[in-house]
Order: sequence, then C-alpha cells, then structure tokens
Amino acid sequence: LGALIADRSVIDEVEKILDCMQICPARPLQLALAPLLPSLRQDLAEQSAKFSKRHDIFRDTLQGSGWEVGASGAYFAIIKHPFKDVPGVEVCKRLASQCGVVLLPLANFAPPGDSAWDNWMRVSVANVGEEKLREAATRIRESGKVLGYE
Repeated sequence: LGALIADRSVIDEVEKILDCMQICPARPLQLALAPLLPSLRQDLAEQSAKFSKRHDIFRDTLQGSGWEVGASGAYFAIIKHPFKDVPGVEVCKRLASQCGVVLLPLANFAPPGDSAWDNWMRVSVANVGEEKLREAATRIRESGKVLGYE
C-alpha cells in the first residue's frame, strides 16, 4: 500500500511491476489470504468457475495428444511438449512463428544450468475467451505435424 507521484514514464514502468506482483504473488501470501477472499470479492466463485472451465477446455483439448498438463492455477497452465530432443525454447519460438500460439518456456524461470524444465512451458488461460482458447489448444495439439516433429 502506498502512493507514488512521478513522471508519466515512471508511472508506466511502475504499473508493469505492480501488474507482475499482483499476478504472481508469493505462495505464503496466497495461502494466508485465501480464507479472506470470499468476503472481499463477491464474484470470486464466478471467476473461479470461469477459470476452471477454461482449464477444463484446455486440458480436454490436449488430452491424448502427448502434451502433458503438469499443473494449472487461476491464470496459467504448465505443459510439457512430447518432442524428443527438442528444447522447449525452440518449440515456443516455432509455435509462435508457425502456429500463432505464444507460450513461455519454463527454462526462462529456472536457475541457470537447471535442465529439468527444458521441455515445459507456461500458457495463459486467463486472457482469452473459451473459443480462442480451444483454437489455441487445438493448434498446440496439432503442432507436431505443422512443425515437422512427427
């Protein structure tokens, strides 16, 4: 909590930082505040149901494709690609350029030298409607053919 008076260019940059902090709060803080949320936001159940439905759509569309949904939360799902010996960073670049789907490689979030996350990616389900999400998941599902990995 606080206030800031600054030039518009500084405010724009601060807003980016605040957006990241609000989208990705620390896990202990999330756990501590979870019991209070229903009383603070009456639409919480509605939002939760909306995001749960989007996760279901995404997971159901990918099912049986070889892509693994490892985890999912309110805004993001973590998925693993099925392509042997292909770095996730390369898959993400090619998905963006050839399939029109933007994912973030989890290698970007891992410590240097930690290869455990090389095949994992993060996808947002929060900022897209159900039909667009289904279309994106279908493109991901069929990407092996498009990218020449199958």
